[in-house]
Amino acid sequence: MDTLSSEFANRNQETFESPRNISSANIESLLQGASILSSGGGGNYDTALSNYQSISPGPVDVRNISDFSDSDTLATVFGLGPVENQIDDELSTASESVRLFEERYGEIDGVVLGEIGPDLIVEAVLIANELGVPVVNADVAGMRAVPSIQNEIIEETMVSRTPVVATNGEKTLNVESGSGRDIEASLRDVGKRDLWYVTGYANSPSDYSEAVQGWFEECLEFNRASISRLGEGQVYSIETTQSQGHSVGRIEIRGDESFEVFFLNENILAFRDGEVISQAPDTISIVDERGIGISNGNLPEIGETVELYELSYGFWQNTQCLNLESLGVQLQNGQVMFDSGPSFEVNHYDE
Repeated sequence: MDTLSSEFANRNQETFESPRNISSANIESLLQGASILSSGGGGNYDTALSNYQSISPGPVDVRNISDFSDSDTLATVFGLGPVENQIDDELSTASESVRLFEERYGEIDGVVLGEIGPDLIVEAVLIANELGVPVVNADVAGMRAVPSIQNEIIEETMVSRTPVVATNGEKTLNVESGSGRDIEASLRDVGKRDLWYVTGYANSPSDYSEAVQGWFEECLEFNRASISRLGEGQVYSIETTQSQGHSVGRIEIRGDESFEVFFLNENILAFRDGEVISQAPDTISIVDERGIGISNGNLPEIGETVELYELSYGFWQNTQCLNLESLGVQLQNGQVMFDSGPSFEVNHYDE
């Protein structure tokens, strides 16, 4: 297994022996791991850490699904919108979505991560702390962040998503039924320009048994990932635009070799000297000199030195919910074309 980076590998090993809770003792290590697992989505490490430290909650328990009674209700809370969109008080908006959900559908006994990322961990911790419930050691996306609801790994399971309640702090949307694609369309329609928080996916622990479990340990140790170091270099150019509620673009990295990473909120496709070297569902992470995964909501500076990694998980094999076709991305004749409109010409494309 390749080393993620010298800074990451040399973290204080005491963090690996942290208790099964999230606290000031392990939050930095958890967020650092999540920043790499999130493939450019899931929020920014520095912002998430600052949000956590500004509130400084006490330790919040982390429990496996098997630790809950089957009469308990587990649910998820997540933000949806362009990755660079921020609102003044995200926690209060997330809390409002939970309040509206519980008011209509009943109390939540545990908070499941909507996906892996620094923001998602901090939001789950702060919501769980407010509710007095644990965070669940499971996520619905698949040990990473994903561009759209229909790309979650639970798309291919029996885990129910609806009902969901979404709010931006001023307006509210309830979705009582529908497929992942239907829910995504409804939420993207209202969230094209701002960030909405969604509460839903309420299920019993047994219903959640098909969700991917073990993100807590993976953020600290990366024992389940097959890791490949793809290369390193300096950020040479960045192109980004907004398209149908997503951030779409390309990051070019140059060193001894030339790399291009294309993103649709998350990194989905990577080239080395014009040849495809990685694509979703594998996780493509750009890591800075601190060993922190770079967020596409807070893009790096031109000239910044970075490393490029691929992380693969066996549970993504033989799935169809997160690939170029399901993402609406085509690679034809040296062009990366997004169904939402943007198109990019690959440098030095090798057929």
